[in-house]
Amino acid sequence: MGEWIGHCLSERAAHLLTPEDVRLLDEHLVPSSLYTGQPVFQRGCSTRGAWFLRSGRVELTEGTGARRRVLALVRPGEVFGDIPLMLAIPAPYRARAATPVSLWMLPERILLWLLAERTSLARLWLSSLAERVLHVHGHLTDLRTGTLRQRVARLLLRESHGDVVGVSQATLASLGGCPRSSMNRVLRSLAAEAVISLGYRRITLLDPARLAAIAERGTPEDSTR
Repeated sequence: MGEWIGHCLSERAAHLLTPEDVRLLDEHLVPSSLYTGQPVFQRGCSTRGAWFLRSGRVELTEGTGARRRVLALVRPGEVFGDIPLMLAIPAPYRARAATPVSLWMLPERILLWLLAERTSLARLWLSSLAERVLHVHGHLTDLRTGTLRQRVARLLLRESHGDVVGVSQATLASLGGCPRSSMNRVLRSLAAEAVISLGYRRITLLDPARLAAIAERGTPEDSTR
């Protein structure tokens, strides 16, 4: 499991993990399973450790009720909850199981000890943090450039797994930073063109190549929208 954790942190830098690092991770990782809707941790509280998602999907959210917003979706093989610990601050968001999930957790005390004692693991974690910063920067750029149609196309490509986006249209609107009505209008347009098909909490990419072209260049009619 320790080797898998290394690849979760960074595919590019996983080679930095030593056999001793793997042994220590295997020794201290704690398994956990949650049902849909259960919190991993609450906003304003400690995350208690670094969390690695094995299966399912976790939502990072802020607000409640009508003001609830999905900030990010965590996919299997991704890590979350470690940055607030390193900054010694409460979690700025709530982590919630959007589906039944299976996780591994590296407790806070062990994480901080390993980062202080294991230079190789600290370098790997630093690479992971840098890659995640670049990912967030790319996402923010996607949200601020191009037409709404282009931005929605990029979002669908980014959130798809096996040509399927398994989230609601409301969640997509929240992730895309746009009104739900605007998101629904673009999705219906793409569905009418047979680029995607719409289902309950499920969007299937019928023509990923066409969607990629829209994401990159848009279409002539976009200039009038």
